[in-house]
Amino acid sequence: MTQLTRKRMSQRGFTLLELMIVIVIVALIAGFAVPRYTRTVERSRQGEALRILGDIRQSEFRYAAEYGTYANQAELTGGVMDIDDPNNLANRYFSYAIDAGASNAAFGLTATRTTLRAAAGVAGYTVTMDQDGNTVRGY
Repeated sequence: MTQLTRKRMSQRGFTLLELMIVIVIVALIAGFAVPRYTRTVERSRQGEALRILGDIRQSEFRYAAEYGTYANQAELTGGVMDIDDPNNLANRYFSYAIDAGASNAAFGLTATRTTLRAAAGVAGYTVTMDQDGNTVRGY
């Protein structure tokens, strides 16, 4: 064997260039994966908010059948409605509110995003639902 062949066989490990290429590839993959993961998690949290808004909506109809008027925010937080106040959940991502209007003849529901992290690139937004079940997502 020549001296050059023996030297190559005795070298073990990676060169600095090979390590830099691997680091760049991992950074590119992370650059695409992290924002997509953040959006997916946020859509999941929106789904949870829509489910809770739907629960409040159904409770509103039950309340109106019993009392002849729709409930307002005080009834939601006061425990008069037949559901637990979602604003008391331990790990909540939204703050829930009922807009019952002046005459309590109609209502709208709002979930406002809380506990946002600026680093995640998610700005504050709301998810709304009217009494017909129509929703507007703010993300």
